Amino acid sequence: MQKVKKIVYLGGGTGASVVLGGLKNAKNCELTGIYPITDNGGSTGRLLKENIDLLPMGDLRKMILALMPENKKWQEILDLRFEKGKLAGHNLGNIIIANLQEKNNNIEKAIDELKKELKIKADIFPVALKRANLCIELENRQIIKSETLIDEVVGFEGKLKIEKAWIEPKIKVNSKVVKAILDADLIVIGPGDLYTSVVACLCVPGVANALKISKAKKVYVCNLMTKWGQTNNFSVQEHVSIVKKYSGSKIDFVLYNNVRPDEKVLTEYKKRKESFVEYSASKSKLGFVGADLLGKLKEKKKGDILKRSLIHHDPNKLAKILLKLC
Repeated sequence: MQKVKKIVYLGGGTGASVVLGGLKNAKNCELTGIYPITDNGGSTGRLLKENIDLLPMGDLRKMILALMPENKKWQEILDLRFEKGKLAGHNLGNIIIANLQEKNNNIEKAIDELKKELKIKADIFPVALKRANLCIELENRQIIKSETLIDEVVGFEGKLKIEKAWIEPKIKVNSKVVKAILDADLIVIGPGDLYTSVVACLCVPGVANALKISKAKKVYVCNLMTKWGQTNNFSVQEHVSIVKKYSGSKIDFVLYNNVRPDEKVLTEYKKRKESFVEYSASKSKLGFVGADLLGKLKEKKKGDILKRSLIHHDPNKLAKILLKLC
């Protein structure tokens, strides 16, 4: 009988959708999604202001949508975004998750209730059970303490390099996250905005130590495009160096896309001061794996006020390679 492979995904945003969505139907695999707790923007940010005891729900919602069996009714409900009135910009799925947190007074019970209702078999854990802010210090020593401000490049010059990142206040890693990392056969880090999705998880005290101890293979899935204010002009290798810095762990494989997007897409990204992530020849002993990982163009949903990625990784292409690495 073939051994069941335990695969852990660490990160947030669309990375959760492409990694977990691609792997959810794989045979002989047990999946765990671990998401950051520093999100304070958009619909999530507005709901958090209403209740200081809530944990962010945007990344959780994306994991739920990625992992649930095909169910058009629930997918439409969880992904519906209001366009008018006081609820304009709010996501119905976020509101439902916020309500379940309030009712249960516990995020883990809320997740269990959603998993049972939506027939999700995978585990989903917040990286910590208390909220915190992602903080960065720029090369000019300016400090920014808000994931949203970092993500939207508000209050600082986007051309400035990020020197370091950390979490405030000091919180401890969710014990279930540590167990999942230690029990894993494969740990997938990213893709996702390098600081606001990936480092936001790696910065939580206890995560790096668990990764260092874990005997699992570690894979970093590099972003398709740079992110203004976070990874200006970064190569694949520069992304990897940041992941190694904050994970404190050896990275066994790096997956990167080696097919350039359409020029029209690149032109749109250029307007954002963002560019295609290039791989440069390297003598590193890391296992760099280049492949066509491009997915289809994404259309922005009505009512969504945040800037979103135009292109994502293809879930099936990604899953095929990841399963070979197990």
